Amino acid sequence: MKEKFQKIEEIFKILDESLIKEIIEPKISNRIRNHYDTLIQLGLKDDELISALVSVSVAESIRLSAFITVLLTNLDPNEPFDPRDFIHVVK
Repeated sequence: MKEKFQKIEEIFKILDESLIKEIIEPKISNRIRNHYDTLIQLGLKDDELISALVSVSVAESIRLSAFITVLLTNLDPNEPFDPRDFIHVVK
């Protein structure tokens, strides 16, 4: 069991460094920035603007998380898993 957790930790570290920090965070940031610009054009200010941005942030995070979850759940457990292949698909 210890080896399994070590493998999971290794895979997560690779995904965190190569996928989350390099791809997902910038994508979410860009999308939120686009939403921010739209909300400003709509005249939202102060609490309305903050509330709308929080909602957008959550929605974008869930959307990308759902995509990743679908990919992970469709991996064949009998085939070797290379995190680099997964990162390529998400890109």
